[in-house]
Amino acid sequence: MPSIQLFMNKHFFPLGHVGAWLLVATCLGGASTAAAQQLTIYGKFDWGSAAIAGGVTSATMAKSSYTNAAILGNLVQGSYRITSATSTANIVPGMELSGTGIPTHAVVVDVTGSTISMSKPVAAASATGVSITAATENATLVTAHANGLGGSLPGFATYVLDSGIHYAFNGPTSVPFPAQANGAADRIYAGNLLINASVDLNKKLQVANILTLTAGKLTIPAGDSLLITSGLAIAGAPFGADKYIVTGADTTSGAEGFLAVNNISGAYLFPVGSADQYLPVTLLPSSNDAFAVGAFEGITGDAQPDGAAFTATAKEKVVDAVWTIVRTCSNTDSCLITLAWPNDLEGNAFSSDDSIGIMAYDTAWMAAAGTGDNTLNTASHRFSQFLAFAVGRRNTTAGRGSVKKPGKGEEGAPKVDKDKKGPVVKLYPNPATGQLFIEHTLQAQPLIVLYDAAGRVVGRQYATAARTIIPIAVLLPGIYTITISDGAHTIMRKFVKQ
Repeated sequence: MPSIQLFMNKHFFPLGHVGAWLLVATCLGGASTAAAQQLTIYGKFDWGSAAIAGGVTSATMAKSSYTNAAILGNLVQGSYRITSATSTANIVPGMELSGTGIPTHAVVVDVTGSTISMSKPVAAASATGVSITAATENATLVTAHANGLGGSLPGFATYVLDSGIHYAFNGPTSVPFPAQANGAADRIYAGNLLINASVDLNKKLQVANILTLTAGKLTIPAGDSLLITSGLAIAGAPFGADKYIVTGADTTSGAEGFLAVNNISGAYLFPVGSADQYLPVTLLPSSNDAFAVGAFEGITGDAQPDGAAFTATAKEKVVDAVWTIVRTCSNTDSCLITLAWPNDLEGNAFSSDDSIGIMAYDTAWMAAAGTGDNTLNTASHRFSQFLAFAVGRRNTTAGRGSVKKPGKGEEGAPKVDKDKKGPVVKLYPNPATGQLFIEHTLQAQPLIVLYDAAGRVVGRQYATAARTIIPIAVLLPGIYTITISDGAHTIMRKFVKQ
């Protein structure tokens, strides 16, 4: 069974057809077949819509590294080796070498002790103590296959995708990542992500640098999330009805998909929407901040996807959509929220009203506040508490419905509290790691129920005091919902587990 290594580093190797693959396999790995028992890819590789087939027991790996290293070594003209090299601890295959006597685009093939083997022979006269630089860029994996990376690498039993790899998807797919990647982990850690066609994510995704959306819709399924840790703006603007990020919403479980961004230092556009409607959000925080944002069509009484829908009469006065905005850091200062929507979602009474604003949901929908432009279809207001928002007429009271908690039917469906001065519930810290503290003014010993992003019950306990501690260390990172109910009131809050 052949073991094949491909070294491309800073220069793309396009795989246009099997013949190209056979040539490279023969040159680098000595293989005479397109079936690899073990395939290791270093650097940049573009499959197009082609594939490299693997054996049933194969493993495929894609390497990346951020390391740069300077070394001293001895060169012999015509040799493929650098001997007596210093500082080789951080040198790995795939790094590109440069220095006097090193041929252009030579890369590291192997490192054994103080000897570095490279892909090209020394081009200059022999010398000792030559200063050489070994550097690498992140691996970049590019595919246009309908079955994503799994389609480009079919037949491999395991896939290891190193943290920080750049990914580019040039064709539509609903399975961009192999299901068994990284031991069937539910999260992929990317460097950059480039989307050039409609893609439905099949795993949670964390992007360390830049997300670029040039065409199509990028869908985050209900219960999943895409996190950008850098705080860099999403590239590919302008966004619109045919190009945006869909945040899924499950009307049965109440689960939502979220686009999350850390390190927001200025006005930040979340180009989100439902499957059919573009519903962008712009946030302008007072200080460096972090938020998770989702949006769905169909305003409900409890601001949840599986909640009781507004009546036809109530919908006349609002935009028929809900925006969920969760602060995912410990800030308590205010943030300016600007929401936008298409004409299709406006109620008849709303569409002709010049006095519109943003409604916030706490234990009920509050009256609309702030400013709005019914010609540009935008509304703005500054908030310091975050959960769910909608847009309505400022001179009317929003409709109310009944609570349908995540995992509906688990605890029944009591009425939403209509008293704006009702019980107070505070969660901290948010985000949390090991413990979550809940302070409340509810009566007796209210029941606390904890739900994951998919609406599944993952914990419950009674609050035996006004301040209760919830252990959450065993929970996976993500966005969770808590309901706390004393029978007369049910209050819902969201928090982030890191």
